[in-house]
Amino acid sequence: MAASVWWAAFFEFGLAVQRRPRRLSTAAAIAALAYVVDYYLVARRFRPGFEEYLSPRGMLAVYAALAAGFALSSRNGGALVGERQDQGERAAFPRHAREPELAAEKPGQLAADR
Repeated sequence: MAASVWWAAFFEFGLAVQRRPRRLSTAAAIAALAYVVDYYLVARRFRPGFEEYLSPRGMLAVYAALAAGFALSSRNGGALVGERQDQGERAAFPRHAREPELAAEKPGQLAADR
């Protein structure tokens, strides 16, 4: 889980530096980079260990799923995540704390004129 979040940070950074973000190609590139780092750059004891249980086809499926997760999580520019955060924040406060009360009862009326 921590490794997925680590690579997701690189994915988000990759999208942020692009003028026109290409989610699918960026997701595929980051997943490929994750594979290269996991199996060719780090010491054997730090590898995820998928190769012990999966065929090469299964390994491809693991990293393809990682890329698909990145690409799908960022659809609509991440608006889905932002909407959920807003809903969570609204749910955390009582209604009267979320919506400020207007000082004037009628439009244009000042509180001192009431």
